[in-house]
Amino acid sequence: MGQYLIDAFSGLPAINSPTEDRVDAFIRGDDGAVLHKSKVNSQWYLSQTGWQSLGGHILSDVCAVSTGQDCISIFTRGSQK
Repeated sequence: MGQYLIDAFSGLPAINSPTEDRVDAFIRGDDGAVLHKSKVNSQWYLSQTGWQSLGGHILSDVCAVSTGQDCISIFTRGSQK
């Protein structure tokens, strides 16, 4: 899992808030990987501009759903690549 430092996106982001002090964002990177970042108590993780690559090769936008206080499920259409 790498870190993206530039905004190289494709599609629309999915924003989710599993708790009142946390926001998670997911988006498809230009390479087709799922990218993630979170903001907890006004602090961005990995950084304000950095994104964590969750890997994969997706073909559509991401949908994110909170399934519990510390659990987010993401859905997307992928490929066999």
